[in-house]
Amino acid sequence: MTEKPTPEETALWQRRLASQANNRAWTLSEAISRTPEEDEEMLQAAHAAMHFWKIVGHYDKAIELVARLPDPDDRKILEATLRVLPVPSERSGAA
Repeated sequence: MTEKPTPEETALWQRRLASQANNRAWTLSEAISRTPEEDEEMLQAAHAAMHFWKIVGHYDKAIELVARLPDPDDRKILEATLRVLPVPSERSGAA
C-alpha cells in the first residue's frame, strides 16, 4: 500500500497538472488547423486547466489575465470556455 501524499505533494501535482493542461490547450489553440478530435481535446484541456487552477487558487487571476489578452480571438476562445465552467464556490457570491 502506498502512503498518502503530503498536502505539499498534492499541491505540487495540482500545479503541474494545471500547467500541463493549460499548455496543451494553448498549443492546440494556436494550431493552424485541427481535427474534430483535437478541438475536443483542446476544450477538455482548457476545462482541466481551469479546474486545477481553481484548486490552487488561480481562478481570479485567470479571469484577469483572459480579460487582458491582446488578441481578441484568443480572448473570445477563453471567455467562451469560462462561460461553461462552474464558478468556484468561494467566488459564487462575489459581484
